[in-house]
Amino acid sequence: MQAEIFTPSTGEWTSAGDAPIVIADTNPDNSGSHEVGPEIVMPNGEVLAMGGNGHNVVYSQLTKTWRQTDDLPKEQGQQLDVADGPGAIEPNGTALIAASPGFGNSPTHFYEWDGTSFTRTEEPANAKFAPSYVFFMVVLPTGEILMTDGDSDIEIYTPAPGVSPNAVPVITRAPTPIDPTVRPFALDPVVTLIAGKSYTLEADRINGISQGAYYGDDQQAYTNFPLVRITNDATGKVRYCRTHDHEHRKIGPSSHGSTQFDIPGDIDLGPSSLETVANGIASTPLEVNLR
Repeated sequence: MQAEIFTPSTGEWTSAGDAPIVIADTNPDNSGSHEVGPEIVMPNGEVLAMGGNGHNVVYSQLTKTWRQTDDLPKEQGQQLDVADGPGAIEPNGTALIAASPGFGNSPTHFYEWDGTSFTRTEEPANAKFAPSYVFFMVVLPTGEILMTDGDSDIEIYTPAPGVSPNAVPVITRAPTPIDPTVRPFALDPVVTLIAGKSYTLEADRINGISQGAYYGDDQQAYTNFPLVRITNDATGKVRYCRTHDHEHRKIGPSSHGSTQFDIPGDIDLGPSSLETVANGIASTPLEVNLR
């Protein structure tokens, strides 16, 4: 199976090598659904490409090579696959995947992939009646995985604790006011911020190291953009600031960027903790004082 890489800056395609096995749900006579599953960027930079026929491959961005990994298991004699369906990266670095037996067939089972093997995990009760393609995931700021199957049943999956160390955002400088007439009020070691004003925040890994949630080809719920949240020390109340004018959406351990954010005018005042969050992973809190 041939693969190619598109470079937007040059408008050119280059070879990404040949995958060792066909992963699309396609038969020799060209029949089949032609579906594949999500292609998930893992914390080590490798890409897990889930197949629509039960076969799966991994692409190394470092060596530009492919390797075959474990097939999804069989359940009651039926081969599971992701002929369209979702996957997401948990903050701990494990991939969560929905799989079912063939395109459009139920039931759906959920598996976690740790970079080596698949392990079945908990699933919602209605998964037994639905194929994988009806499920959609998004990574919440809390690190939980929100999932829906298109009906009124909304599910939240809580991953095992832990965070990939190379994914943690790091605030690299104190927020600076966008309006030059606003005095910074930088008081070491606490930065004073003004309610109702806008600031610029810089951080390493500000967009995370993955896109968060993935899907075969019909829906994407990427969260590779920065959030800014402020927690009041006294009340414990959490407020999310509107972020905008992100410098870029690049991902990766060495990526650095900035975002602008607006502090709500009615935020609780006083000593607080400010964090930037990407794909459910928060930075070390920055102590600030809200005035």
